[in-house]
Amino acid sequence: LPALRLSHVQVRSRLSRAGRQASPARSRRSGQLLIAVEVALAIVLLAGAGLLVRSLTKALSIDVGFEPGALVTMEAFPVDERAAVRHQYFIRLAEAVRAIPGVSDAGVVDILPFGDGGHYTDAEAGGVSVYSSFKSATAGYLEALGLTPVQGRLFSPTDGSGTAVLSESAARRLFPEGSAVGRQFISWKVQYTVIGVVRDVLSNIDYTEGFARDPRPDIYLA
Repeated sequence: LPALRLSHVQVRSRLSRAGRQASPARSRRSGQLLIAVEVALAIVLLAGAGLLVRSLTKALSIDVGFEPGALVTMEAFPVDERAAVRHQYFIRLAEAVRAIPGVSDAGVVDILPFGDGGHYTDAEAGGVSVYSSFKSATAGYLEALGLTPVQGRLFSPTDGSGTAVLSESAARRLFPEGSAVGRQFISWKVQYTVIGVVRDVLSNIDYTEGFARDPRPDIYLA
């Protein structure tokens, strides 16, 4: 029995010493593994941040066709939904906003650049059909975007419902042989007269790739 007790003590003592000797080695390996994981995560985060900054820089350098820096937009919904009432409401709203000190231009449009939705259909002229984005706009809207006419003029308060301003893409495709001003096109079985042409306004940017897609033809209706 004494021999058994002595043997038991010796075995326990040796196991205890072995455990104490192995603990520092395991700790060092665990610490090294933790450092390796932290370095790997830091590299991934830095790479992701670099890609984000590069994409953002490319997106900010894109010429969207208008001056967004000083623009303020809002949505307005008249209580009376009748077309004639809505038209007068938006005209008076634009006039009231234009009268605010510090406001240089103001106008109303049904679809803002980069806005959701829109009205798309064909515009036809001289046997040419161009699938275009149609926007209803009041006088002052294109000026508020900082746009100036490339050809002709912009909307005035006296323009009727049959007048239109084309983007350069729409004008080139509908009237490739010459100036679009004074020309007519048909859409929704209604004839419109072109009074002016403005530069393209980008409405579709792929921010994940950091580049602008081809501008689509825009047609602004009074």
